[in-house]
Amino acid sequence: MLKIRPFEWKDAEALNERANDPRVCKYLVISPPISMESTVEYFAKKLEAKDIVFVAEYDNKVAGSIEIGRKGGKFSHVGDMGIAIKKEYWGKGIGTRLFEQAVKEAKRKRFKKLTYCVFEPNKRSIKLVKEFGFKLAGRLGKQVKIGNKYHDELIFEKLL
Repeated sequence: MLKIRPFEWKDAEALNERANDPRVCKYLVISPPISMESTVEYFAKKLEAKDIVFVAEYDNKVAGSIEIGRKGGKFSHVGDMGIAIKKEYWGKGIGTRLFEQAVKEAKRKRFKKLTYCVFEPNKRSIKLVKEFGFKLAGRLGKQVKIGNKYHDELIFEKLL
């Protein structure tokens, strides 16, 4: 059974494991090894900033998370999104449910625009954001090196 809920500190260990999984982290901005201390600091900053942070629980196990961080100043109407799901839970609709909840919460918190950056090889994530009406806003050529190959970073946006 799938449950989407706000982040709790008990989730930090499972989310740290996910960040260190080479099958997942190749699509993330961060590179392992990620210490537990770094994970705790990351989520502490998210909570302090009152960012949107939801966790997906699948059969009572943490499967992934999604975050929306509000930009500041003249950009305070914009939220930057990030999502990551443990490899063993891919293809179960978890990303869709996390996106649904996060976009709903962003509207409730009066965001006007969401942005989402993804590396070009991450076809699953690209398909997901397009399903939610995000449009390609830009491309940064050869922005990321995964293994021995350079890939573009794609920037998507959605007006709410």
